[in-house]
Amino acid sequence: PKRVFIANFYDRILTCDNNHECFIIFSFFWFFLIFFFLLVIYLFDLGALLSRICQ
Repeated sequence: PKRVFIANFYDRILTCDNNHECFIIFSFFWFFLIFFFLLVIYLFDLGALLSRICQ
């Protein structure tokens, strides 16, 4: 069911051209993706920093 939901989500994004609602969903999706990516980088850098200090 989850994979179908994701496929439907992508379908909804790709099929709608100038739909305002789809644009909002799409921008939120990208914002979340970038935020998550930056958070992961930040946490990994923090971990490397802490291990360097503790050595």
